[in-house]
Amino acid sequence: MEKPIPFIASLAATAIISGTIAYTLGHRSAATAQTDHQRTEAEFVESEDSTPQADTQENLRQNLEETPETAQPEPHWSRVNSESRTLGYEAAGADLAAALETAKSLQDPQRSQYVQGLFARVAETLAPAEALTIATSLETDLKNQALRTLAFEWIKSSSALSDEQLRNLQNRARNLNRSYLGLEVDLASMLSRAGVDSTIKQAWAKSFENHLGRSELQARLFSGGTPQEIEAAFAASQDWTSWERNRFAESLLKNWSRKDAGEAWQWYSENRDALQTDQTEKIISDWAFQKPDNLIQNLDTFQSSQERQYAIAAISRSLARQGTQQALDWAESLEEVEEQNMAYEAVYNATPKGIGAMVRVQDGFPQINEIIPGGALENSNIQAGDLLVEAQEEGKEPLDLYGRNLRETINKLRGQPGSSVDIKVLRQNPETGRIEEHSATIVRDLLILGQEDD
Repeated sequence: MEKPIPFIASLAATAIISGTIAYTLGHRSAATAQTDHQRTEAEFVESEDSTPQADTQENLRQNLEETPETAQPEPHWSRVNSESRTLGYEAAGADLAAALETAKSLQDPQRSQYVQGLFARVAETLAPAEALTIATSLETDLKNQALRTLAFEWIKSSSALSDEQLRNLQNRARNLNRSYLGLEVDLASMLSRAGVDSTIKQAWAKSFENHLGRSELQARLFSGGTPQEIEAAFAASQDWTSWERNRFAESLLKNWSRKDAGEAWQWYSENRDALQTDQTEKIISDWAFQKPDNLIQNLDTFQSSQERQYAIAAISRSLARQGTQQALDWAESLEEVEEQNMAYEAVYNATPKGIGAMVRVQDGFPQINEIIPGGALENSNIQAGDLLVEAQEEGKEPLDLYGRNLRETINKLRGQPGSSVDIKVLRQNPETGRIEEHSATIVRDLLILGQEDD
């Protein structure tokens, strides 16, 4: 890998450089164009015998933007984009400062593709801190494209993501044009989730240390990081405003807990005195949702009775989502009667209540796809395939169900065990073909629901 020209010195020399060294769309041979067309965005490879041709900045700009009228046939846009990326990559290797000046003179879509190639080369050859210094010095639209490219290239080179995961991540990065929290924050989150090298994360944090959203940026960047990274991030936040410090601590633990609540809890239990907010219940709840068996194994490690109660309730809720009987069996295994009762109550509250059917929407009608064995509908005259058209609570007006979305319909059919609901369905008689109306009064009961259950 060739050593890059120092950026600052090269930028100063740009004013007297009349041309840049790169291939252009109008000067490539057919064989070279075919080779470049086959290159992917992530596969810019230098060729030993590819000596660039000298051209002026203006000619390069025109060749990138215009296709000669005599060219037959006109290049497909995907090829033009591929050519532009390759030009940017090669130009950055020849003269980085000149390549940046060229990028400023181009128009989209060629410019964005050229910048992708340019900063793919920058990510490959420069240290993260130096690469970010260059990217953040650019005007906004060039800077944003540069940051997206750097993040993607670093993720590609330092993470263990599959090709499909990388493509999904790349597409997501491209769509971060109007990020809710800011591009820098969202890219920080992507870098963290991909598990990039600590040097990259530290460089990102340093580059945006005065970002208005730095509390969220660093919380996302370092959640789930090493103890050293976490300690360094907390140390850096001590010079922030009190609101930023509190926001950072809360968000860090929230994001960390989503990734690995067990690790987040271990850190929190050792450092909670330094925080102003209590995150106990939130982290334990996440832990139970992610790894209930692991939380069960650690149940006796909780230092306070309140923490243990949070854990028992969280485990019960999590197991109830998997199956009522499993949750009840675990509750019964607890030695203390008080804890058993607490677990039973949590299972009951977490278990859905309804008519005992799996429901889907078919042509605007909520349709009973399957009747759950042992559920309230099992011994009624309602059948799988029936179309739900009306539901009526006792003492209330009938509710038309046609045209409602699935979630709204399910919420109307649910209710406390023992309560009743009158339902009306349509059914096509298989013998006569006539559409018939049937009704039934259903007493609701506990049930376990799948994705489309009621």
